[in-house]
Amino acid sequence: MASVEQAIQLRSVPEDTKIDSRAEADEDGFHGSESEQARAAALERRDGTTVHAHSKRQRRLGESLTDAEAARDPTKPFRVHPRIITSQLLPAAYPRLTDGRPTMECMPEGDTIFRTAEVLRAALLGRRITAARAQAQRGLRSVPDLSRLIGATVASVDARGKHLLIGFDNGLHLRSHLRMSGSWHRYRPGEPWRRPRQQASAILETAESVAVAFNTPVVELLTDADLRRSRALSTLGPDLLGRFFDADEALRRLRERSAEEVGNALLDQRAVAGIGNVYKSEVAFLEAMDPWASVGAFEDGELQAALRTARRLLQANTRGGARVTTASAVRGQGLWVYGRAGRPCRRCGTPIQVRRQGELSRLTYWCPHCQPPRGS
Repeated sequence: MASVEQAIQLRSVPEDTKIDSRAEADEDGFHGSESEQARAAALERRDGTTVHAHSKRQRRLGESLTDAEAARDPTKPFRVHPRIITSQLLPAAYPRLTDGRPTMECMPEGDTIFRTAEVLRAALLGRRITAARAQAQRGLRSVPDLSRLIGATVASVDARGKHLLIGFDNGLHLRSHLRMSGSWHRYRPGEPWRRPRQQASAILETAESVAVAFNTPVVELLTDADLRRSRALSTLGPDLLGRFFDADEALRRLRERSAEEVGNALLDQRAVAGIGNVYKSEVAFLEAMDPWASVGAFEDGELQAALRTARRLLQANTRGGARVTTASAVRGQGLWVYGRAGRPCRRCGTPIQVRRQGELSRLTYWCPHCQPPRGS
């Protein structure tokens, strides 16, 4: 069997077409595992609004699922709602960046932000900001005055866990967090945007590129001192995609959460940064971990193995395209359990189960045979 890295390479678009050729993703819908991811991500929405799924079959039917329906039964089929104009939907289930076209990840995790930083770095680093603005919209708690960036030069673009940081030579920093609704797009000057302008949270323009954060609930402008004091950043655990990932510190922080269910602990960015809901379920499956067991039920070696697996998968998926954890280059076979509720386990055939977990009621997928219950 091919490695995860080889499978991703087979499914990735050639590097020279990733940014501007618009060859990266089929805008008509997800394929295979991507539709599973989109459906699963749709069930993650907690704002009570109608959620739209984006597989080709679902888009033909114009199907949608309300949050109330998802809460009752996460595996329930979507109901038909005709006349949905899909080109205008692109909700949280339909992910993120590069040249204005969504990539195939279904929600932003460490790999998504890492890739976003790479794309924006190539577009913005060393460039002078000619225009910058932010605008109020639902979910954005405060609107920063980005006019202070005009005339400044972009000095850095970095991913820190799920946070994106753009630094400028005047000592200011733009921090954004996509949560489950945001996305960054990159356009040429004058190129039509693929989302309405009223959905833009922040806009940065240079002579060569336009970077737009759409529907991004966290956008703030920080000074150097603000950056050092930022609780959101200072409390982050070791970054799994960081160059100098501290595995011992990550293990220590997990051990501090010994009473928590391991599925929750892996998601806690204060313990280890970068894991989202997809990788939580996939890593627990690959390491045969009962996601409902407490952290204290596992030996150090088991937790260390989970961290190694998470880091390996995140690193392998930073090239863009659909997430792959199974080492299969076949579309529709990229994930082990995530988004596959009720379908047979790829290893043993047992139906995959799904249940909401934790205070935020995030969906957890697992195989009850491959991940048997474990006592504390």
